[in-house]
Amino acid sequence: MTQSPNLNSPYESIRGFLGGIAERPDAAAVNCFSTQACLNYGFGTVTEDWQFAADSPEAVQGRLLIQDIMDFWLGLGADGFRVDMAGSLVKEDPDHYWTKLLWQQVRAHLDETYPEAVLVSEWGDPEEALHAGFDMDFLLHFGPSHYLDLFRENPYFSAGSSEATGSAETAETKHDGERSECDGAGSSGCDSNGNSVVDGDNPNCNNDNVGNASGDIKAFVDTYTAMLASTAGTPGYICIPSGNHDMIRMRDTLTTDEMKLAFTFLLTMPGCPFIYYGDEIGMRYMHGLKSKEGGYERTGSRTPMQWSCATNAGFSAARPDDLYLPIDADSERPNVASQTGRSDSLLETVRALNTLRLAHPALQADGGIEFLYAEDHAYPLVYARSSEAGEAERDATDGERSGTAHETSCETPCETCSKINREAGGERIVVAINPSNTDASCTLPSDYVKLLSGGLAQEISQEPTAKPTQEPAEKTVLLSIGNPARFDGTQLHVPARSATILPC
Repeated sequence: MTQSPNLNSPYESIRGFLGGIAERPDAAAVNCFSTQACLNYGFGTVTEDWQFAADSPEAVQGRLLIQDIMDFWLGLGADGFRVDMAGSLVKEDPDHYWTKLLWQQVRAHLDETYPEAVLVSEWGDPEEALHAGFDMDFLLHFGPSHYLDLFRENPYFSAGSSEATGSAETAETKHDGERSECDGAGSSGCDSNGNSVVDGDNPNCNNDNVGNASGDIKAFVDTYTAMLASTAGTPGYICIPSGNHDMIRMRDTLTTDEMKLAFTFLLTMPGCPFIYYGDEIGMRYMHGLKSKEGGYERTGSRTPMQWSCATNAGFSAARPDDLYLPIDADSERPNVASQTGRSDSLLETVRALNTLRLAHPALQADGGIEFLYAEDHAYPLVYARSSEAGEAERDATDGERSGTAHETSCETPCETCSKINREAGGERIVVAINPSNTDASCTLPSDYVKLLSGGLAQEISQEPTAKPTQEPAEKTVLLSIGNPARFDGTQLHVPARSATILPC
């Protein structure tokens, strides 16, 4: 049972906590679970005689205790912490003044004892979290980021959600790229809302949200750009996750082919990308599971990792009934073993993107970003990543010292990298993504017209490809999914259901 919205008790003013497994009026607010100890960090606004102020000795002891806990684990070799509900510690703290002060004090302590310790916050508002001392903050399904417009609610990265596409995919297309050849019982179906379920009675339905408008990428970009500006003075990173244990899986709203384009975005954006386990193979959200320990509707995103075709998908040799949560019963459930080595699989696409990111400073966490085309409910999405000349030149020099002539650290020929360093003063890479079912074009800023006119003006092979390739007919493309983009000297043409990463 969820926490009642009105306990009709002196404690009903307490906000910023999760309801547990049952109501506890006139006793204590359940913080997540009934068996979990609740450390007291005080109240920012004291209105009752039983409330401790945020700067009271009792609240200070709560902070010192959490510092002791951190020191214990860091002393054992832990690298840092991901802090759940980081913005909720001090109650009745509407501007998060006291909560931010608490974390600044924790960060100061860590800087003295374990300066390399990493703090990652589940805050959902980087402007507050990074100024509070966190090294990274997630964009989440709550907060001001428009994160849900990307992959979940009328997702921008779903062709089926675009009013302009008009064509729904078949159920067979939905399963493309994830057939595991595993033996097992169970079949996929959909409920009355179009959501996939196990052992459903309608295996021919689809989950395309046809008729809904696509996500507003401009709203996301405008908010994200403002966040970058407001956190520019901090050393922290804005991080975009594929998902987490609190939200429905990306695979529930995107096909595996659409997920390839979503991962192109995730792995070419600034900050540190986070991949929720199983998203790299397209694990499905399990509808209708019984809640476990306060999981409620989130339980379906927490099922065991699917490794192989072995018992329990290689997760455990135990009897299925002994598992904490059940394995996806569909015989076509995706798994790591079946996708490994298959260049057209989602897993290998993610690996190729990650390899490319590691090879190019412009694509990494500290690289700059400039959005070249990101319009309201429009395709394509085009942006440029950049690194300073010093980074690119340093990498090139390191490659020469090691005798590798730069080949092992870059996906492009050395001549291309040298040209980038010499003429552009660093490395610049353009990313063009079009998730829709129709080709899309856009006009780029004049300086990028000049940069791209050096090589992309030629026709690039339009032979369809369902797999990412790092060696297409034209060496100017670093990686493409689907048909590569083409620049005609005026406009950038991005084919339907494609992503192209290219230097300029």
